[in-house]
Amino acid sequence: MQSLRTLFASKAKAMKGKAVGDKKQMLHDLVDASCGTDRFPEELIILGNDPGARRYQDYVVFMKKFGTSSEVKGYTEGQKLGAAGVRNRENVRRVCSSIAQELRQSILEKAGAIKRLGGFNWERFTCVQHLALCNETIIHKSDEDEDD
Repeated sequence: MQSLRTLFASKAKAMKGKAVGDKKQMLHDLVDASCGTDRFPEELIILGNDPGARRYQDYVVFMKKFGTSSEVKGYTEGQKLGAAGVRNRENVRRVCSSIAQELRQSILEKAGAIKRLGGFNWERFTCVQHLALCNETIIHKSDEDEDD
């Protein structure tokens, strides 16, 4: 739920001083927007094939690990992965949307109760605590949940 965290963080100042109703509406809008196409890289690559070990990474970031070009991979900077990379992004977006829909009320309640929206570990809140899909967080391992 990195997309939710960064979106909340980017709008935190705009929410300060807002009336409760306006803040709630902004939170609703942000949850709705958190899984939009603009919240994810253009193309994603899948890393790992084992159940529970699959990770998605920005294709461009992944390929830059090999330098500007890699003869082994036949890649030159700026080259696109193509339909598979876009399909991977859309798969991730569908999962994100399903999670946001399933946990919408819990996310909104929690968001309304905490002070630092962008500092809260939404990955732990959704994946570990509420859905029990993960044993631990992957992106924000060292983050502690904020006390209510």
